[in-house]
Amino acid sequence: MTPAEAKQFFEKHGIRYILAQFVDIHGAAKAKAVPVEHLEMVLTDGAGFAGFALWGFGMGPHGPDYMAVGDLDTLTAIPWMPGYARMCTWGHVNGKPYAFDCRTALKS
Repeated sequence: MTPAEAKQFFEKHGIRYILAQFVDIHGAAKAKAVPVEHLEMVLTDGAGFAGFALWGFGMGPHGPDYMAVGDLDTLTAIPWMPGYARMCTWGHVNGKPYAFDCRTALKS
């Protein structure tokens, strides 16, 4: 799916927010609701999370942010949450894929 197709998808389904989602080291889903107007930011920079707050990701309080960069191939509407869609993300730290991100580890 392209960003233009995603915007049409949002309009067609009345989507106002995207849940930028990843899974922590324990398999628990973590997400941040991002307004659809910020889709480009999620696809390039990512949705930011405090790295030290993510259990098992190996970052301390003075460490960098964990950036959840969106994967448009996983964009789906959430039927039980009208106005919301979810998108899996790739974890990045300092602009590079993060080895402790589950999807990155599985891809390797």
